[in-house]
Amino acid sequence: MTRQRKMLPDTRFSDWIREKCPPSYTGWTCSDVDFIVHQFNTKQVMLLEVKRWRDGPSEGKIPRGQAGILRMVHNCLEFGIQNLYKDYTYHGAHIIQFDREFFDDGRCFWDGHEVSEQQLLPSSPTLMTG
Repeated sequence: MTRQRKMLPDTRFSDWIREKCPPSYTGWTCSDVDFIVHQFNTKQVMLLEVKRWRDGPSEGKIPRGQAGILRMVHNCLEFGIQNLYKDYTYHGAHIIQFDREFFDDGRCFWDGHEVSEQQLLPSSPTLMTG
């Protein structure tokens, strides 16, 4: 097990951003990356975006604006690792989608392919093979 999380969800800051920042039609957007997975012993890195409620109104998809910035971050990481951190392996950006909220209340998908919780464990080849 990894260390217990010490931070609370950032909903207050997210609410502040939505309230105080200019609307997206002015050119401003704000996105987060859910997880950066780093295996420092074997020097491997990947980005993970998690979406819930695949059966809901958003269909668990990455919104267009977020997809654009995620693609930019992915390209920068890919370029940086290839050119600056040549001893690292970058496994790309991936999306995990839950039918509802988690493994226990519906199906789970990795880049559009249904997977089990066991397949996403660090010992599974799925996690760091891209």
